[in-house]
Amino acid sequence: MRSPSTMLCISVLASSVTVRAVGLVDALKNAGASQFASLITSDPIIASLYLSSNVGTVFAPIDSSSPSRMKRQSPEERQKLKYQSTRQTNHIGDINKPPGKPLDTNNDDANVGAGNQQKVVTNPQDGTGNSSMKRGVIGRRSNMTMPSLLNIYSGLGNNVSIIQAGIPYDGGVIHIVNDYFTLPTSLSSTASTNGQSSFNQMSKTSNMSASLDSTASITCFIPSNAAFSASNSSSYSTSSSLISGHVIPNFVGYLPSLTDGATFTTQGGTKITVTVKNGDYFINNAKIIASNQIISNGVAHVIDSVIEPKSPPLIVSAAPAQERGVMLGVWSLVFCLVASLLV
Repeated sequence: MRSPSTMLCISVLASSVTVRAVGLVDALKNAGASQFASLITSDPIIASLYLSSNVGTVFAPIDSSSPSRMKRQSPEERQKLKYQSTRQTNHIGDINKPPGKPLDTNNDDANVGAGNQQKVVTNPQDGTGNSSMKRGVIGRRSNMTMPSLLNIYSGLGNNVSIIQAGIPYDGGVIHIVNDYFTLPTSLSSTASTNGQSSFNQMSKTSNMSASLDSTASITCFIPSNAAFSASNSSSYSTSSSLISGHVIPNFVGYLPSLTDGATFTTQGGTKITVTVKNGDYFINNAKIIASNQIISNGVAHVIDSVIEPKSPPLIVSAAPAQERGVMLGVWSLVFCLVASLLV
C-alpha cells in the first residue's frame, strides 16, 4: 500500500503533466481570453498557424480588452492575429531584462529584409517617455487596475502590458495582455498619426516621403515639432540633407540595439553616435523622448532636437608657415646684401 506522501507526489506529478498537456484553446479560455480563442479558431489559416510549431508564445488579449471589429478572414485581421504570436517560446524571465528585447512575430507583412518577420519590442525600464498604454484605451476597460508585468511596443509606439505571464499549454506559453498590438504602418503615416507634422512636411517638400516609406530596413530619428522650431537648420544645405541626416539605412535600430558608444553613418553620409546615460538614450546630443515606434519597414524614435552634423576638425594649413619661412629667407638675403654694401 502506498504511503500518503507517495500518493501526494503522484498526484502532483499527474497534475503537472495535465497542466502541460492542456491545449491552446482550453488554456486561453481558462485564462480569460475566450474572445481571442474564438477569433483564432474562426479562420482556418490562423487556426492552422496557432496549432503549428511556428507558434511558441501567444500574447492573448484579455476578454475585457477592446473587441475586434474587423471582418473575419480579411488580410488585415489575419496579420493582426499573426502579430499576437512569436515563433520562439519567450518566458517572462527571458524578456524582462533591460534594455529589452525585439521579438520575432508571425506577422509576415514587413519590409525589413527577405525572410524577416515584423517585430514587437519589450521595454522593462520604459525610460524614453512613451505612454504607458495604448492610446485611447484609458478608462475603457475593467482591467486597468491590474499591475503591468512588462510593456511591449508595436506600431505607432503604442504599448500593451503583460498582466498575467507564463501560462503553459502543449505548444508553448501564453502571456495575457491588456490589448492587441498595433499593426505597423508607413513612416509618414506613423509620423502623421503621432503629430510630427514638421518632419512630415519637410519630407514631402524634399520629395523623400515616398522613398522613406518604401526603403527596406531603416531607422529614423524624428525631431519633434518643438525641436524643428528651436533648431538652426542652416547647417544643412537642403531639407533633403537634413532628413537624410536622421536616417540610418540597412539597419533596424530598435532601442535594445542602440548600444552605448555605437556609431552609424546616416543616409546623408554624416556620422552619429549613441550615448546611454542612466537609461536615457542620446543620438549625438539629441535625446530620444519616444522610442520603438515600429513602422512597416523598420523603426522610428522621436528626439528632442535636430541632429546637427558634426563639424570636421580644424586643420591648420602648413602653407602660411611655409610662406613665412620663404619671406624670412628673402628678408635675410636682403639684409645681408645691404650690410655688404655698407661695409
